[in-house]
Amino acid sequence: GAGQAMSAGVHAMNRMLFGNADQVMTIGLLVQDLLVERGVPREKMRYVPLWANETLFRPVDGARLRQEFGVPEDRVVLMYAGSLGAVQGLDRLIRSLAFVEPTVSRSLEVWILGDGSGRESVVKAIEGLPEGSPGVRLLGRRPMEEMATWAAASDIAYVGLVPDEHARMSAPSKVQTTMAMGKPILAAIPGEVDLLVRSRGLGFSVDGLNDRDLASGLGECVLLGREALGEIGAHARTTYESEFSLAVGVDRIEAALSMDATG
Repeated sequence: GAGQAMSAGVHAMNRMLFGNADQVMTIGLLVQDLLVERGVPREKMRYVPLWANETLFRPVDGARLRQEFGVPEDRVVLMYAGSLGAVQGLDRLIRSLAFVEPTVSRSLEVWILGDGSGRESVVKAIEGLPEGSPGVRLLGRRPMEEMATWAAASDIAYVGLVPDEHARMSAPSKVQTTMAMGKPILAAIPGEVDLLVRSRGLGFSVDGLNDRDLASGLGECVLLGREALGEIGAHARTTYESEFSLAVGVDRIEAALSMDATG
């Protein structure tokens, strides 16, 4: 049909563009495998991941915010910041709270910052949690300038997408912004994000796709404790500086362009 013809035309154009290119820069690693399958020589590939807005996303002090919220010193705060939409998989995160162990439940609370078309669904999911589940604060949309402070007051950041082929290849900038703020990640995205979190030791990545799998990941985070989570976050910040920062990204691009210039 018309759709197949259009798809074939797009693939033909891509093959021509990639074939004529001296180098192909990608922001993800798995997409390189896909391009190789489609005939692009691997030696043309250059990995240039995105960097964060380093003016906004950096380690700061969040102790005052925790005090204002009355968060006990030993309680782990999981933060999600971003759009409340169908593809972010927040319903799954909230449903998973019903399955955490009682000792975990008492030591965990969840902060959700943001707004979007899925807000009503998120509210219903929160209202449907059984008694004794971890507390959830739905905090609404907040200015980007405040994000570093909210992150500093929390202990770990949730990054999730509804699993599909698009999610598998996705390299969301939220990974880099979380690293830049010095926080560990709890990831629920198979593929690129899973690879990055595991290979760089950035936190935790959930294997399975059901609610109990995510509950198990939450329990692992909480039982590790705030001090150990802080150490993982410090490692994430160091990794950001050495591999994902603006300075490193510019160096990679300049090196690639220099290779082009020298042939």
